[in-house]
Amino acid sequence: MKKLLGAAIQALVIGLVIGCICYLARGDFFYRYLALIFGFLAGLAYFITGTAIEILHEVRQTKKEE
Repeated sequence: MKKLLGAAIQALVIGLVIGCICYLARGDFFYRYLALIFGFLAGLAYFITGTAIEILHEVRQTKKEE
């Protein structure tokens, strides 16, 4: 649950940052929906890598115990 909340916060922050950059450069916050797309992709990448690292850590711990 903590990872999912962290991913959502990261997606929101990155979306806002990219939206502000687009607004400064083009005068349009939703220029070609870049803020929404990259914000969603950043949150998804954060969640996937966090889950993969957690799974790999558990696998490594079980191998050390054997």
